[in-house]
Amino acid sequence: MEILTQEEYWQLREESIKANGKRLLNHDGFDEIWECKNKFSTDLVYTIELRPGFEMNIGLHTHSCDLSYWSPHEQTSPLISKFLISGNYRTITPGIKEIADDYIEKAMKQ
Repeated sequence: MEILTQEEYWQLREESIKANGKRLLNHDGFDEIWECKNKFSTDLVYTIELRPGFEMNIGLHTHSCDLSYWSPHEQTSPLISKFLISGNYRTITPGIKEIADDYIEKAMKQ
């Protein structure tokens, strides 16, 4: 398993967009859809600017191997929702009020 910091992950993502990314939609600078592939995953990311400084990102990330991604919780992003179709996602949040320090998010089984 490879472990990446948030900075390393975003750098890899930007490099993969430049190397083989496809912008599928760019409508008046308010919405964009990007598709790219790197050594860890195939990503489809839809970004919608709801108003200046407030955007919504919807991502479909299909991972091809185990990856540990280290990303600190930021107070600038107070609203985050994740939905898993398969697999699991370990989250470590030490010191965040009312949230367990370490927990596993799992896809719900039908």
